[in-house]
Amino acid sequence: MFGRLATHGERKRLDDMPDVEIEEWVGDGHFVHLVDPRRFATRIRTFVDYCDQAT
Repeated sequence: MFGRLATHGERKRLDDMPDVEIEEWVGDGHFVHLVDPRRFATRIRTFVDYCDQAT
């Protein structure tokens, strides 16, 4: 999760990892969990649920 646009280098590095999703919350800065805690918690819960299904 990025509070800005991911750089080309970040995208390239993450492209090699399976199941990676890049989510950019442009303008929210480094502390996206403080800017919108409910949105952050919902997104993390979705990720955890996905991981639980994969095991």
